[in-house]
Parts: sequence; C-alpha cells; structure tokens
Amino acid sequence: MEVNKMIIKYQLLQVRRQQLEKNGLLQLSEFLVKNDYKGFDKHLHTWAEKHHMTVTKAAYIFSKFEDDFIDLQSTVMESKQRKREKNERN
Repeated sequence: MEVNKMIIKYQLLQVRRQQLEKNGLLQLSEFLVKNDYKGFDKHLHTWAEKHHMTVTKAAYIFSKFEDDFIDLQSTVMESKQRKREKNERN
C-alpha cells in the first residue's frame, strides 16, 4: 500500500511540474533558486501582461502552484527517507 501511495505522489509531482512548465511558471521558480530577483520580477510582469491580469494576481497564482509543488516534493522526499530508515533497521 505504501508503494502505491509513493507512485501516486510521484506521478502527481510530475503532473504539477508539467503544469508549471506549460504555464511558464517553472521559470519563475528557477529565478528564485538562482536568487535572480530582477529576472523573477521581469518574468512575472511579462507573464501577467501575457495573461491579461495584474501582477498581484499572477504572483498569487504562482505562489499557489509553487506551494503545492513544494508540498508534494517534501512529502515524496520524506517518504523516501522513512523507507530508507526502515530498510536500514531491517
């Protein structure tokens, strides 16, 4: 049962990543990872204009996608760690 949950979470993680990439939001994450706040700001403004919305709304949408993505990544990593620890005990 645990393996099935991991597979589903991993697949969901891949789907979420594809959504971020398809929507042009994955690049925003990459700017943050690189601490390139000017690039982030410029891309966010461009993205907002492209989708005919305010920058605030675009930032909110990005934060929701990013939060879900990070939560999924954390869950998958924690599950992998628990599995490793369990295997080490056995």
